[in-house]
Formats: sequence, structure tokens, C-alpha cells
Amino acid sequence: MKTGEDRGFLSALHEVPSELPLTVRKSARARRLRLEVHPGSLVLIIPRRCPEDRVEAFLRSQAGWIHTQTEAWRLLAGPAEGPLSAPIPDQSTPGWILFRGQRVLLASALTDQPRCQLTHAPDHGVRVAIPEAWTPETRALRARKALDRWFDGILVQEAQALVASHGEPHGLIPTRIGFGAPRTRWGSCSSRGTLRLNRRLIGAPPEVYRYVVLHELAHLRFPHHRPPFWKLVALLDPDWRTHANWLKRFGVALG
Repeated sequence: MKTGEDRGFLSALHEVPSELPLTVRKSARARRLRLEVHPGSLVLIIPRRCPEDRVEAFLRSQAGWIHTQTEAWRLLAGPAEGPLSAPIPDQSTPGWILFRGQRVLLASALTDQPRCQLTHAPDHGVRVAIPEAWTPETRALRARKALDRWFDGILVQEAQALVASHGEPHGLIPTRIGFGAPRTRWGSCSSRGTLRLNRRLIGAPPEVYRYVVLHELAHLRFPHHRPPFWKLVALLDPDWRTHANWLKRFGVALG
């Protein structure tokens, strides 16, 4: 699937496999053609008045880069199977979702209970029990919101446990932990001690999420990426390089 502001350029995109979600964006500020890879999507940024043959030549030259950067969609989960992008399936046909580093079934069913119920088990994946009392028109949207809240509940519980086990012994105690879904950051730490974590990380293995939390806890002491910061990260998570490399290789699948 390809989308963009100027569909006149789409004829130049045959170098990009049709199954990749590519957004085409024309920019008055851009000085050169460039490709960006975000969780769940590729973005092609084109300077205004850039000739179409230059776009085509650029994409051809970037074919190897595209293949490498999007291997997560081939090896782990498809572009539409990220934890925030996987649609809530109807009751008759389950789908797939990336959850805790694994591609698992995502299924829904109707329930006579008043609240949406979510469960996970290795043998049946993630199940969403949707109240039958909800109107059919609102079920998918409300179930999606319930699923996101469920993700946050899992992630905040684990983050709080990490603060207790790894943060407190080193005096690294955040004032608040919140969640969002930015395209370009897995976590952040404000000057006021607020940790914000990306709920897309529910799709990553638990040890990778653990690394991101510990990384941001280290920023409570060192608001930079100079050697003292990385020394503290290594103390908190000796295998941090392995976990950081997982994000670089597979983070695109968390869209």
C-alpha cells in the first residue's frame, strides 16, 4: 500500500515492493531525496520540483537499504500486524498481532459481560471479549481502546517493578511514568523526572522493553549519552547492546 500527497510520483515507485506501506511526502524544506523508516511505515521525502526520473533512480539505488531496513516485516510480523496497527478482527476470522516479541493470533468474541476482557495464553494468543451490548458500529473502536489500555497496564506494572528492583537501589526514581505512541522515540525522560514510554514496545520481547525502561532511568542521573551514561546503563543491563540492536533491526515491525 502506498499513500502520498502527489500521486503523480507513484509511477516512479515500482522499485518498492507493493506490500510495503510507503508514504510519499513532498517538502518545500527538503534539500535532497531521502527515505525514513518508522515503526510500521517507510516515508519517502521528495523536494518540490524534483524530477520523476531522479525519484526513480534514487529508489533503485536504495533497493538494498530498503530490503535491509524492512526485513522485520518478512522475518517477524507484517506491516499491519504491529501491536497498535493490527485491526480488531471479527468473530469469525482471527488475525495476527506482534505481542511480546512473538507473532500470535488475535481473536475476538462476544460476551455478555459489561466490560471488554482481554487475555493472553501461548496456545490461543491474544483474545478480546467484546460486550455484546456495545453497538456493532462502536465495537471495533472501543475494543481497540481497551486493548491499548491493557497494553499500558502490562507495561506500567513491569516498569514499576524495574524501578523498585533496579532504580531505587541507585536512587533512580521517576516522578511519573506515562505512555504514548510516537513514531521516532522508544522512550524519554524529562527534566522533571517524568518517564514516557512507547506502548508499541508491548510488541517487543520483555527484555527489550526492560532495556528501554532502564535506559530512561539512567537519564535521571545523566541527561546525555556520554560515557558515564552508558557505564550506568551497562551496570543496570549488561546485555543492553543486544537489546538495542533488536530495536534497530526489528523496531519497524512495532508499528
